[in-house]
Amino acid sequence: MKERAIDMYFVITGQTDRGQENIKKIIRDKGHHVGDHVNQDTDYLIANYPSLTTKYKSALLFNISIITEEELFKLI
Repeated sequence: MKERAIDMYFVITGQTDRGQENIKKIIRDKGHHVGDHVNQDTDYLIANYPSLTTKYKSALLFNISIITEEELFKLI
């Protein structure tokens, strides 16, 4: 997993326990960025379960770290 203290770029896919909008707010409040699409600038994809979504497939293609919602809150 890449680790940077500030200015990380996250994308969320699938269902979350706290709701995607709430998680986006928390991430932004911590000074990080949230995007809608996975690209080479994405640091982490948040996905609680493996999936067949385009975001998940793109994260695998770009070798982006895929973390769970729980791992996100340990990271930030």
